Amino acid sequence: LENDYEISAKPSVIYEKVLLMNAGTDHEQADTLDFFVSMDMTDFNELFCFELTMSLEARYLEEEIPFVLLPIRYFYTRGLKIGDQVTLQLNKTHGIINLEVAGFLDTSFDEIAYTNIATLEEIASDYPVNSLVIDANGETDLLKQLANRYGSKMYYVLSFTELAESIGSVFTTAGDLFMIITAAMILSFLVVVINNLSLVFQSMKKEYAKLKTLGVKNRDFLINILKEALLTGLIVSLFVLGEVWVLVTALPRIMLFFNYYREIVPGWSTLMLGGAIMIFAFCVSYGLNYFRLKRMDLIHEIRQE
Repeated sequence: LENDYEISAKPSVIYEKVLLMNAGTDHEQADTLDFFVSMDMTDFNELFCFELTMSLEARYLEEEIPFVLLPIRYFYTRGLKIGDQVTLQLNKTHGIINLEVAGFLDTSFDEIAYTNIATLEEIASDYPVNSLVIDANGETDLLKQLANRYGSKMYYVLSFTELAESIGSVFTTAGDLFMIITAAMILSFLVVVINNLSLVFQSMKKEYAKLKTLGVKNRDFLINILKEALLTGLIVSLFVLGEVWVLVTALPRIMLFFNYYREIVPGWSTLMLGGAIMIFAFCVSYGLNYFRLKRMDLIHEIRQE
């Protein structure tokens, strides 16, 4: 394959559907990890875009300690800490193995764990290489070629990217739902503001007419409307940012009641889009008020008094 494609292949030990037991506060509940990976740490960092050597304590790098790095959610949902012992059942061949928790993987794909068991000289022979992780380097048809060549030889060909995207889509949907709820609250607030502006304008029409008859120019009205819009926009912005901050910090903690943890952080593009919508709504509302003020029939308004 390396003759046909510009790829990088790394030998590794990967077990699927590993059972995690005796973990943290709930010793009776067992969880399943989709991928349990053991390979050279440098290769793992390169292939999966982590920086494990930067986050690990020195003793895990210098000593022959069998350890595991678990998804970050186990720190929150199970109360696991660095140095704790966990029990894993890899498969029927290897049975039970006890490992020390050396840290946590802070990743949106929280079904992967890393261990160094295949790199330790004393026990590496018990965990022979069973997988080949291939960096496709943008080759879109490589998965099909691998399936055609090795599928009949009972090799299991899997696209990690597609799997991560399918699982990640669930959390993307949850994040989108969160943003929809936030957007609905913001729009409701804007509707109230715009409606109040219209009511205030209707109640102040006679006063505006009197001011115009006294010589107040449209330019003066425009300046004051802009000042009011800026002040109102500042208040609304503070409210929106406070609301987003409360939801972002509180929602993951609420999830802990359901034995689950997930950080939901809106991207800058989402915040900028929300800001643009808010600015547009304010411009339309205050612009309409100014247009109505400019076109006001002074004689009609004074007669209505």
